[in-house]
Amino acid sequence: MTWLRSELTYCTNVHAAESVDALFKVIQRQLGEIRKRRKQERFSTGLWICQPVAKVLATDKEQKKQFCALLKEHKIDLFTLNGFPYGNFHAEKVKQDVYLPDWSEPERFEYSTQLAQILADCLPAHIHTGTISTLPLGYRCIWDEDKNDAASIALCRLAMFLEQLFIQTGKKIRMCLEMEPDCVLETTKQMIDCFQRDLAKASADLQMDKRLINEYLGVCFDVCHQAVMFEEVDDSLQCFLKAGIQVGKIQISSALEISPANPQQLRQVLLPFVEEKYLHQVRCECDGDVTAFADLPDLLNMDSFNAAGKYRVHFHLPVQLASINQKNVRSTQSDILKVLDFLEKHPGFKPHLEVETYTWHVLPDFFQAQSEEVIKNGLIGELDWLEEQLLRRHLIS
Repeated sequence: MTWLRSELTYCTNVHAAESVDALFKVIQRQLGEIRKRRKQERFSTGLWICQPVAKVLATDKEQKKQFCALLKEHKIDLFTLNGFPYGNFHAEKVKQDVYLPDWSEPERFEYSTQLAQILADCLPAHIHTGTISTLPLGYRCIWDEDKNDAASIALCRLAMFLEQLFIQTGKKIRMCLEMEPDCVLETTKQMIDCFQRDLAKASADLQMDKRLINEYLGVCFDVCHQAVMFEEVDDSLQCFLKAGIQVGKIQISSALEISPANPQQLRQVLLPFVEEKYLHQVRCECDGDVTAFADLPDLLNMDSFNAAGKYRVHFHLPVQLASINQKNVRSTQSDILKVLDFLEKHPGFKPHLEVETYTWHVLPDFFQAQSEEVIKNGLIGELDWLEEQLLRRHLIS
């Protein structure tokens, strides 16, 4: 099974879009322009729609009509959404607020139903299932059993809602939980346990058809996140297939990796990546043991470092970048290649593929990514690189 060139997309959470007008400008000035520069008749988007905009598009028929018309005018196919950031993902400081509201709170359920309705209205006829990525329940440090029970019930209720949406519209939408370091679901095992234990129990409590869980819920597999967790990404994907859990979307993304020769090098390399907007969780692996740091400054504030360890930082790097011009510093691009190799070996497995590098605006100065033109060129470069890698594996037609 192969992908069409027009099905390769990137996540638009890299662009600020906190109003309907701003979202329309993203479609016109970013997506439309990138489609033309990649010389494509049609182009796909992994659109990020924040909650205030989603509420308008889901309830205002005229605005929704204009939205659909704009996609059609610019020849943009919409089959996947990013429903992870709820509010302003481009605020001066986002950090752990990106996990709010979590899945134990009714606002998250309502937002997700709005996104599903929008996507069902826009899903192209040739795409059988639309996908929406969402947070992995919530942030672990504020989680408890009551929250977990409430979140499990909410997700099962959402599956029932999506079944009714399918009956009404004939469009299937799948909500995909995205594992992330320091969240409730950060590992493959935790995700599988969530489906097989927590969601199964919640479905029984609700007396709903358990079939709906795997029919309308799934996984968004972010390659960067699982690389940071030092998971073997191909083994992880195999575990999901074996468990019968749908991987609806793979986010093609890359983390920062450094194996420092000494503490001075570690500090010198990582200091330029410290910034105030987003969380950059860190993991250090040494002899099979993994040490966790909640954010990059937590590591750099340590008095001493493990010079024998390998450090990985949740800082999305451009996917076409294999290394940085410093000794022992690289990206986890090799994990992306492992994922593509896995797709080549499993021809019946065809998730949506979405490049997600939302960090262009906060990359260190030596990337020279301050201008919109540089960022646009970078996004095109990412899609070109992904297309080339798929061609090498005969995965694109």
